[in-house]
Amino acid sequence: MLVSIVLVSVGEYSIDPNVPEEDNKTALHKAAWNCDHVLLRMLLEGGAHARAMDINGCAPIQYLLKVTGVRAGGVPELCYQLLLNHNAARIYPPQFHKVLQACHDFPEAVEILANSYERLKPTRKWRSSIPDDCYQRHRGFYDSLFAAWSAGPRSLMHLARCTVRTALGGMCHATVPQLPLPPAVQRYLLLEPDGALY
Repeated sequence: MLVSIVLVSVGEYSIDPNVPEEDNKTALHKAAWNCDHVLLRMLLEGGAHARAMDINGCAPIQYLLKVTGVRAGGVPELCYQLLLNHNAARIYPPQFHKVLQACHDFPEAVEILANSYERLKPTRKWRSSIPDDCYQRHRGFYDSLFAAWSAGPRSLMHLARCTVRTALGGMCHATVPQLPLPPAVQRYLLLEPDGALY
């Protein structure tokens, strides 16, 4: 019901999806809080600003980070991908351990977030942020994460992806599908996860 109302409201009546409430939360903050990728997509396609800040200076991606582990019906990896492809600010690199704390059971979400950075420097907090049982369940992925960021610069392909994404700015979601590139390369540019980091 709510999805239908939003779809009609944003699409048919040209309602501004960026109208804030008294605490500066927007509809995008609420969609992120609910880990609702369908509503996020509709709002972003309707012109919602992925970098909108609430009264405390929190963006929708930070709301999503707070609820990733507790929204059983959500698809957090798709939510992160949508926000980042619509120019959401990334989590401050020295705080990446908070991504691992919140998303440790969602390796695809971690992969999408990690691949949005040109450089990350692993700290001791990274490993301690991942419970041992979770590390064992997703060992292949986490081994690739630590290897990719500990070995120096990432692959040339990854660095090229970061350069293209930076050049496109907030238009990755709209521009990448128009580029004369094979679908696999387009998916790579749009941070589609593939289970490991290189």
